[in-house]
Amino acid sequence: MTLAGKRVLVLGTGIAGTAAAEVTRELGGTAVTVDANGSADHLDVSELELEAFDLVMASPGFAPHSEAVRACEAAGLEIWSEMEFAWRVRRPGIPWVMVTGTNGKTTTTQMVGAIAAAGGLDVRVCGNMGIPVIHAAREECDLVAVEIASLQLHFAHTISPHAAVCLNADDDHTDWHGSLEAYRADKAKVYQHVRVACVSRGRSPG
Repeated sequence: MTLAGKRVLVLGTGIAGTAAAEVTRELGGTAVTVDANGSADHLDVSELELEAFDLVMASPGFAPHSEAVRACEAAGLEIWSEMEFAWRVRRPGIPWVMVTGTNGKTTTTQMVGAIAAAGGLDVRVCGNMGIPVIHAAREECDLVAVEIASLQLHFAHTISPHAAVCLNADDDHTDWHGSLEAYRADKAKVYQHVRVACVSRGRSPG
């Protein structure tokens, strides 16, 4: 997609936020980044003219209940996670394999990358390791292997990976999601638009 002429509000100036701002400008849009000096839960965006923005990229540190996210939702802005942003600006035609789970997702994603590389594929392994997902999504390669956390799945709407797996969904991040049920529901979103669903023998997200 093109971001030409779009104004993007980027919540967070870490790896995800910095990558989103860079790509927004690369694609002809305008990026405004904001961050919290302390807790992201209490970042005040009331001084911004939110109606002037077209969309929001929320870094994982911004929970659904945070003041900034609630203000953006009240203004009617569409909110994308880092992964949704990466999917929207990706190089088309390159399949993604996505791995989530409370435990084991980093190792499993690295295994997917190693297997693909051993088979002669030019693969990008990303997530909470290596290059930012937003950058990896725009590179020329044969496959993108993505580790994705529940925090990055919450504001994911259109991601359609070639294959995906949720390894397990134990009690974790309930302060961010609000409840264990909400955490598991976000984990299950990895299967929302998947073409090939891989089901683990571990605890299911449902």
